[in-house]
Amino acid sequence: MLSSRESPNDQRDSDVAVVDAMVLLLQFAVNEGWSVASAGPELRKRAFDEAVLRRVRTNVSKILSESSSAVIERAAAIVDGALELESTGERQIDHIATCGWPYASMCPRCYPLRPHH
Repeated sequence: MLSSRESPNDQRDSDVAVVDAMVLLLQFAVNEGWSVASAGPELRKRAFDEAVLRRVRTNVSKILSESSSAVIERAAAIVDGALELESTGERQIDHIATCGWPYASMCPRCYPLRPHH
């Protein structure tokens, strides 16, 4: 049921935003060039607000409860990272929770060394 402030067009726009965010999230999850630490902020930066990200997280959780795969687990970690940025306002992601890096130093997989030019 729609609230008095929400029109059918608003709901459709929100649904489109969720689908767009899901597509982008899955692109990040299957592309090894994106780490969890870099994909979370990028997903957040692409103007997906917290409500959209929470709906995406719900969708990913449903998928994960039905069948587990490395891609879906990675997608869940990415969207969790994006939501964590929203809630803490920080650009630092907990590597123990998202990619398994158990040390205080930056994860070499999430933050690969870049050659100096």
